[in-house]
Amino acid sequence: MSLVFGTCAKSGNENIDARFSKTYEQIELLLSQAKPQPISLCAKAAAIEAYDHLRCHHYIPEAEQLVNLLARPHIKSLLLCHDGIANKAYGPVLPQISSEVDEDDISVKIVNLIKNHEPLGVTIKINERNGAVLVARVMHGGAADRTDAIDVGDEIQEINGITVHGRDPMEVIRMLTTISGDVKLKLIPSITKKQQAEKNQVHVRALFSYSPSSDSLTPCPEAGLAFLKGEILRIVNSEDPNWWQAVKVEFPLSGIVPFVLGNNLTQPSLGRAGLIPSKMMREWKMQYHFNSLHTNGGQDTQIHDSLSYEEVERYFPEEGCYRPIVLVGPSGVGKSELIRQLISTDPEHFREPIRITTQEPKSEEVHGVDYLFVTKDEFNTFMDADCLIDPCETSKNCMTGLCLDAVLEIIQAGQVAIFEADYRNLVSLRTSTLKPFIIFVKPPTFDVLLETRQIYNHKSSNCNTPTINDTTSTVELSPTHSVPTTPHLTNRTISGCFTPVRNCQQWRKVSGELGQEKKNTMSSAPSLSASSSLDNILATEIQKKMSLAETHFHEMIQTASRLEVTHGHLWDFVLINDDLPVALEQLSEMAYRIETEAFWIPRIWLNSTSNELNSENSRSYVDASVSTMTTTAVQ
Repeated sequence: MSLVFGTCAKSGNENIDARFSKTYEQIELLLSQAKPQPISLCAKAAAIEAYDHLRCHHYIPEAEQLVNLLARPHIKSLLLCHDGIANKAYGPVLPQISSEVDEDDISVKIVNLIKNHEPLGVTIKINERNGAVLVARVMHGGAADRTDAIDVGDEIQEINGITVHGRDPMEVIRMLTTISGDVKLKLIPSITKKQQAEKNQVHVRALFSYSPSSDSLTPCPEAGLAFLKGEILRIVNSEDPNWWQAVKVEFPLSGIVPFVLGNNLTQPSLGRAGLIPSKMMREWKMQYHFNSLHTNGGQDTQIHDSLSYEEVERYFPEEGCYRPIVLVGPSGVGKSELIRQLISTDPEHFREPIRITTQEPKSEEVHGVDYLFVTKDEFNTFMDADCLIDPCETSKNCMTGLCLDAVLEIIQAGQVAIFEADYRNLVSLRTSTLKPFIIFVKPPTFDVLLETRQIYNHKSSNCNTPTINDTTSTVELSPTHSVPTTPHLTNRTISGCFTPVRNCQQWRKVSGELGQEKKNTMSSAPSLSASSSLDNILATEIQKKMSLAETHFHEMIQTASRLEVTHGHLWDFVLINDDLPVALEQLSEMAYRIETEAFWIPRIWLNSTSNELNSENSRSYVDASVSTMTTTAVQ
């Protein structure tokens, strides 16, 4: 019996040793293998980009399947976890904070943390009276903030056993930035009580671009947050009246990459907190700047209000109640053509409200179809009743405007109102009643304008060699309308041979050849024929039109640049009309996104429902008088 038991025990020990040995070999094999490295540190951003691109190709089964897959919550959570692990955002388990009493009977706290390659996330200041090194601010989301043990006002006595009291501030900063791995800080707690973090964090839209590297007033350029006009920021700490802490939420819709502001690679990226000037600091800097230029104080206030921050909130679209689309831009950029083309894609869904005008109707214009023709007195009555939006004066000293009720009628019918507006009326257009989505139509570069806006029409058997040898030949220049590169989109019958003029040099070359040909003809023939005289007149007219078109293009580009500076904070998207079919596709895609996605809108738009009801009640009498007036005009 004992022999059998001993044999079994020996056999059992051998099996355990064998399992331990096998496990040890497997662990050794795993440790010897190279650790997997993430292919991307921002898989979620790549997935969002793919989602936005594939969503417009729902007619492809594979694309629709992938879009549905990327929209699932567990896939989003998986990508979020992937980015967190790839960026090593997981914090190490820190030991419990210990407090001890040193030889001077001063209460201190010892903070142990593990610092990787990221910054510690604190700024310091020196007490000039006693040379103490104090924590000036704790950056939201940084390593120090995650410990929840380092507070503003704490005095740093030691860093890894090295005394810092009385040292030069730059030396202390170098110690904090170069140290890595295990960090042990000896701190004297601040006397002031720690303030609780704000529960309701505010989101703002930046109405100006900012680069901390070019700001001489920033307390710490390395901790500053660079942003562009139109970016959404979340204010995470506003205790400092001059410098807020903010986190980027998303980039502007124009697709501009934020790092164009500078080459500082240490700038906090999306999700990292950084210092930004507060609204009070921004207004003070603007006031100082404008006072130095001897500007008017009343204008300063308007500029300050429009160039700081705008509180925003997410707005989820309501089905059947769509936001109107407003196009703004310099004259001749192609706003009307884009509107016409978009409406032609789906006339039952997109509609343009009819404008009211005091001008005399032309022979081909129909009342109620092209315009609503009214007298000047009736127009002034509309103006006094605040029933018109986008009122402006035309070049013929006539007034034109858009009736607010016409836009609301389209919205209430479950359709999308799309119209162009004068940039000077954008402030009055941006109301909670309409909640417009404003798109700035921007012209391309000068060379592209020459290529896409000018069409040379001639009749010749050889279209590649333009000649002017027929009295019926004409040259059409269209500086005020976008000329499509694919004629089928315009639903027009195009006759004749059209050759795009690529640039000024090509046109001048053609004109030079024509001039040389006429010169040779004149030298060979003593008398000019009637046809050659007409050709010379046509060539002169072409050159005049070409010169006028170039001047108009330069003015268009200059106007667009000026509008981006003065009114760029008022629009939601920038559309470059360099090629009409491409611009139309982008406009159509954006219109779809407005109907299906949430966008940031001014917070005041969502908090003014009661005001809207009061204003609607106050307009009841006005609406009645306006409808009567409209009926009279129709008769």
